[in-house]
Amino acid sequence: MLLVLVAGLALAAKPSKIKDPDTWAADLWAANCRHCHGPRGLGDGALTGALGAPALAGVVRDDDATVALVQDGRGTMPGFRELLNRGDTIRVLDWMGRLDPETGLLPGEKPKQPAEGPATPRPPEAPPRPPTVPAGDPAAAPGGSEEG
Repeated sequence: MLLVLVAGLALAAKPSKIKDPDTWAADLWAANCRHCHGPRGLGDGALTGALGAPALAGVVRDDDATVALVQDGRGTMPGFRELLNRGDTIRVLDWMGRLDPETGLLPGEKPKQPAEGPATPRPPEAPPRPPTVPAGDPAAAPGGSEEG
């Protein structure tokens, strides 16, 4: 009995690996939607121009018609029924609909600063050049001197 209680307390002390709904939705978006609609739904994805994918931040709804469009696809947009269940589709649409259409941020969310990586390396400096010596200068010859 005591062993079961200790094991239960140990499990309860472990941090949860369940993501909050917004993080989960953002991860689903990044995996499935960002290529066409952009990282934050601003219509700036890598394939936006080629496919005519619209900006969706702040304008989509999680109603039945939009869920069906995401699940079944239309025009150049593929269906995601095999990748996103109905609950995940609603979660992504809810998150997307709450994003600011100008910034792609949730209310109260601050823009992420770019990760600081190593400083841009400067090209290596050229090795110093040997001093230029006028031709015929006896002091410049190896072992030479001005005194003759």
